[in-house]
Amino acid sequence: MIKYKTGKNCIRFNDNGDIVSVKGTNTKSADFMYGEYYATQKYTGEAGGAQDNQKNDVIDFLKRGSIKHKVAAIVDGAYWDYHREILKEEFKNNPNVLITSVTEITENS
Repeated sequence: MIKYKTGKNCIRFNDNGDIVSVKGTNTKSADFMYGEYYATQKYTGEAGGAQDNQKNDVIDFLKRGSIKHKVAAIVDGAYWDYHREILKEEFKNNPNVLITSVTEITENS
């Protein structure tokens, strides 16, 4: 597994979907590669303001990254048990996006 969290190997996406490695107005960084997908992974236990910010970060990552790349959100926890299905519906027509959970991955392998 290749990790992309920090430094010169950091993978972020700009408004055009290009890969960049700098902070600023770009997306949060990819956490790792999952197969052919640049993946972000979140575990969120309960609803609330900070959790909604995490959801917005995931949406931003998926929207911008999927312009030119395959991207995934691997999201787990009580918060995502509800929001995962909403995300799947939102991105259902985008073939560059995968939304799943660790449970779904392990059950299907």
